[in-house]
Amino acid sequence: MNALHSLSSKNSWYQLLITITIFLLTNLKALAQACPTSVTISSPTASTLGTTGTWTAPSAGGPYKVRITAKGAKGGSGNRGSGGSGATVIGEFILNNGQAIELIAGAAGADAIGRAQGGGGGGSGARLQAASTPLLIAGAGSGSGYYGVKGGSLVAGTGQGGAGNFCAGGGGLFSKGGDGFTNGFARAPGGGGAGFNGAGGVGGEFVSTDIGGNGGGGYGGGGGGQYSDITNSAGGGGYSGGEGGRSTNTFYTGDGGTSINYGTNQNNTADNNNAGGQVIVECLGTAVAFAPTITATQPANGATNGSVSIDLTGDFNNSTNTVEYAIVAGSSFSGTPAFTTISSEPFSVTSGTGTVATTAGSSYTVRVRLIYNPAIYYDYAYTLTIQPTRLYVKANASGNNTGLNWADAFNDLQSALRYTSTQKLTEIWVAQGTYKPDGFFRMLNGVTIYGGFVGNETTLSDRPNVNPVSDNPSSSTLGGGTGSVIFNSDGIISSAVLDGFVITGGKASAGGAIFNLTTAAGQVCSPTIRNCAFVNNSADQGGAIYNSGFGNSSPALINCLFLNNSSPGQGGAIYNNGASGNSNPTLTNCSFVANSANGGGAIYNYGVGGNSNPVLTNCSFLNNSSTSDGGAIVNFGLAGKSSPVLTNCSFLSNSATTQGGALSNYGSGGVANPSLINCVLWNNGGAKSIAVQTATVTASYSLFDNTVTGYTDGGNNRTTTTSPFTSTASVALNTCSPAINAGDPATTSTTVGNSDLASNPRFFNNGRIDMGAVEYQGNPNTPIAFTSTLASGSAVCVGSAVSVPVSVSGTVTGYQWYKEDNALTGQTTSSLSLSAAQTTDQGSYSLVVSGACNSLTSIAFSLTINTPPTATITPTPSSTIASGGSLTLTAATANSYLWSNGSTNNPLVLTNLTSATTLSLSATTNGCSATAAIGITINTTGPDLSPIMLLPDANFPSTPGASKNFVVQVQEVGGLPTSAGNITINLSAPSGYTLAFDNTLTSTVVPGPDPKPVPVNNADWLLTSSPNGQQMSLTIRPGVFIAANSQSVVGFILVRTTANSGSVGNITINVQNDSASTYDKNASNNVYARILNGL
Repeated sequence: MNALHSLSSKNSWYQLLITITIFLLTNLKALAQACPTSVTISSPTASTLGTTGTWTAPSAGGPYKVRITAKGAKGGSGNRGSGGSGATVIGEFILNNGQAIELIAGAAGADAIGRAQGGGGGGSGARLQAASTPLLIAGAGSGSGYYGVKGGSLVAGTGQGGAGNFCAGGGGLFSKGGDGFTNGFARAPGGGGAGFNGAGGVGGEFVSTDIGGNGGGGYGGGGGGQYSDITNSAGGGGYSGGEGGRSTNTFYTGDGGTSINYGTNQNNTADNNNAGGQVIVECLGTAVAFAPTITATQPANGATNGSVSIDLTGDFNNSTNTVEYAIVAGSSFSGTPAFTTISSEPFSVTSGTGTVATTAGSSYTVRVRLIYNPAIYYDYAYTLTIQPTRLYVKANASGNNTGLNWADAFNDLQSALRYTSTQKLTEIWVAQGTYKPDGFFRMLNGVTIYGGFVGNETTLSDRPNVNPVSDNPSSSTLGGGTGSVIFNSDGIISSAVLDGFVITGGKASAGGAIFNLTTAAGQVCSPTIRNCAFVNNSADQGGAIYNSGFGNSSPALINCLFLNNSSPGQGGAIYNNGASGNSNPTLTNCSFVANSANGGGAIYNYGVGGNSNPVLTNCSFLNNSSTSDGGAIVNFGLAGKSSPVLTNCSFLSNSATTQGGALSNYGSGGVANPSLINCVLWNNGGAKSIAVQTATVTASYSLFDNTVTGYTDGGNNRTTTTSPFTSTASVALNTCSPAINAGDPATTSTTVGNSDLASNPRFFNNGRIDMGAVEYQGNPNTPIAFTSTLASGSAVCVGSAVSVPVSVSGTVTGYQWYKEDNALTGQTTSSLSLSAAQTTDQGSYSLVVSGACNSLTSIAFSLTINTPPTATITPTPSSTIASGGSLTLTAATANSYLWSNGSTNNPLVLTNLTSATTLSLSATTNGCSATAAIGITINTTGPDLSPIMLLPDANFPSTPGASKNFVVQVQEVGGLPTSAGNITINLSAPSGYTLAFDNTLTSTVVPGPDPKPVPVNNADWLLTSSPNGQQMSLTIRPGVFIAANSQSVVGFILVRTTANSGSVGNITINVQNDSASTYDKNASNNVYARILNGL
């Protein structure tokens, strides 16, 4: 057949015919050699030697298969019974052309004489000519013993003979039993023979009538018997000799010989041949070539060791322990290595020679051969190569360009992607530099292409941080020219990963940077793209990425930046075309900045007969624009579905010429119902921020500027009139943003991850999530608001403490009080505080509160400062009065009064005072009060009145009716005031005169040398009686008293009526006696009289 294999396709039919003819002639010659007929050899009688023979395979036409049957001889009989039966073993063997095998049929053990025991039988078997290893051996039976016999065993023994000369054991394959003693101790049996055609041992002899049987010859001849009828018999021959008898009387039976069989298709039976040994060889014809299945397994990912598996086939299937192997280095077998038995199947070699791989490849040859016939073997050459799990790319590497390390890195990425042995490849590391495809790059399943390395890293963690969204772009650039920089088609799945590149300059009809194409239903093109920046790419559709979903084109994009990409058509950054299939990419922590198109400045989702339902989480859209609609995103469900779900996304300053500065949504014959959850939209065109036509945008837990319309309120939305962001160029929330801690409280890391767009913790302090793409990392400030306001005004008194508090909620940074628009020094708290108000503090006040988010000014507060009155108390008659007397206290200069005795009267009249006391007064005007106090003293001696009369001069006209003025001084000389309203005085004029009193008189002139007006107190007195004009009684008015050491002056008129000029008489003034001593306790000086002479 080898000749057939050598033919090439260009050989002529003539050449083919010649080759076939030669092949047939050669093989027919071999087939013409007939396989020999079967051969049988036997040892029918007992003997110390067995019967031998040979069988030779034909010299050509092989290999040949033969079946060999071997029967071990029986043991000899003794006085205790017959010997044990031998075993029968059958196996099939393969021989090469011309190989000969040697056969031996073991002889039976001899019977004993007298009381002795029989000898063991000889083993039967075969071996290759002159070989040390047998093909098979059938163990022989033991000689008869006291306790019976033992037949030939099938268990392979050690091949060691019995030990000792006394009671020596039977012979084994590799050792000879000891000979029996014939003198000294004649009971000892003889030992068995060793090896092929070993002689049986001679039985022990005591007397001529007690002789143990000789052992039979054969493979390990049987042991000789002993004479004793009560001890032991000899063992049979075989692979190992049976154990011989013992020297003690322990009644022991020797073992039968054990067997061995290296053949296939075995049929082995113990203890079944009760005759001499026999061997039968049968030729079964041509054998199938010995050809096990050998498989070399290359090292696993990252490993340096492979393995070799050996699986036996054909007749040798599961024929363990008949085959052995050895492995040598090199592409052919050489030398004399040690072989190892194959003990299980399939058999694997996992260590040692033949398993170690190298990067350049290590060559080995394994040889598997038959233990019994080493000339029959099978060689298998193989090479083990370490399969690289990682390749290296470095633009300026100057080594061997094998790609296996940084020094020998490829200079271009294309070489790594086309590497010939990629079955174990999991990573490609790309150092800094710019790499361009010769046509386009194609990603590989199961391989992550990492960029951004310096070019000396040993672990991925050594790579500089790469996250373009957080201003850490990669130093590895994939540059474009004509066509997409990366083109992926059917079959690319998520295990194809691109991580850490700047992709720029791509120009194509679709997807300037990446085109992910599926061509039919059931096809997939959904790679994973991480930490990549797409900058300045352009295409007719999908300036950076185009996902064609005829099947399923739904890549995952994580931490990617899309900057300044453009399309004259739709999708400045990404075009998702659900064309009868699915284009549902997932975008996590991606930023779209300044991308532009004629529709969908950043993203265009087109559900044309299929689905375009991206899922966007923690994404931002900043300053994207469209010359048509959808400054950031267009969702167009044309006979399909375009209903993306946006969670924690921020839209800032996106614009569209027609409508939908942020979102334009069209459900033309299909569905366009996007959802906004925890999103923030600001300055995207006000009322034109969201455009809907037969579409519904549902928003919940989202923040809009207050002019935005076009969305359906899903609950818990907010509006604002001020920007929630830190600047016009950032979607980070400012400290006062109403989006902080305002997201859906049910949101978990399962839906939004653990990091926000800026790589900060998504849940600050494990708290409630914010709205928007960037989580505020701190405790927020809140706008301030008055929770209690100022009164319009208040009036206080001079000297009063003034505190005007104001309550404010929110984050306050400062307070400042103003008076008439002038800042007040030291008034910088939430309360206006004046410790002692003065009239200069009167005026209008207001408070300006400064906050982290806003400032507020309170309403004006008018403060009026009133001056308290001066409180005075005037006692009448005096603060010292007689016991039981009365006192009038008069307060002044206020509007209302309150005495300490609870009275509010003014004046206050106190009567029947008998003990000293102090009265206090609170006088109030305009709510301001002043106090005064007066002590009242009770004089127990009482007041003392003494009257004095001041008369005119003597020039009284003599004409009747003439009159003169005079006054009476009622003096208090006791040092105490009188009681009020109780004093009575009486006047008496002589005959010829009358008295007159005018209570309206306030002053009078008493004639004399120095006439002057004298003030009088006539108004304080009442005329109580004047019966005849000569007597007159006056009583002081109620409430009026004469103070201590004071006086009351009363003016009168004396009128001459009948008296002549020479008449003489008395005029008197008398203070009426006071029995109660309230106004005059001393009556001894109560009368005063004057003589009227010539008046």
